[in-house]
Amino acid sequence: MARTALSDSTLSPRHPGRAGVAEDTVSDDASYILRRADPADAPSICRMHVASIRGHCAGRYTPAQIEAWAGPKRPEWYTRAMAAGEVMFVAESVGRIVGFAALDGGEVKAVYVAPGWTGRGIGSTLLAAVEADAVAGNVFEVHLESSLNAVDFYLARGYGRVRDSIHRMGDVEIPCVTMRKGLSPPQAT
Repeated sequence: MARTALSDSTLSPRHPGRAGVAEDTVSDDASYILRRADPADAPSICRMHVASIRGHCAGRYTPAQIEAWAGPKRPEWYTRAMAAGEVMFVAESVGRIVGFAALDGGEVKAVYVAPGWTGRGIGSTLLAAVEADAVAGNVFEVHLESSLNAVDFYLARGYGRVRDSIHRMGDVEIPCVTMRKGLSPPQAT
């Protein structure tokens, strides 16, 4: 977990008035920083997102499913999502985005880590960041659609399985699992 990653009293200079994750938080091993994404990050987020899908999901999905899922991704989708109010965080190492997470209200829309960067706590730190942002926005239950390869990751972090579900990408079905987690309001100090 990143040092000082979660602080209810820390305000982000990029998002004034919004409590949550400290700006440019450094990981314990100093290999990456956690920060809020901005529209200029969209091309790098898109490239990393596609690489993550292709690299991490091949064992659970067919090539046709992966292509339907990753192939259409475009940087402008991330820019539009941020403009519409979706909150995104990135993990960055030496100027390269190595993970990202997104939250839209009570829905965790994404937690992805670049191939070669798993096992360093990046996914956990990103997930904690979107959960903290939800709580800061008075959202105390979040839900998500997990890829099959990420179910155990979410179970280990307190999410419960709700049901198996399907995303349709064109005429291709992408199996996933709907999951949910209750979040605790901040403790009065």
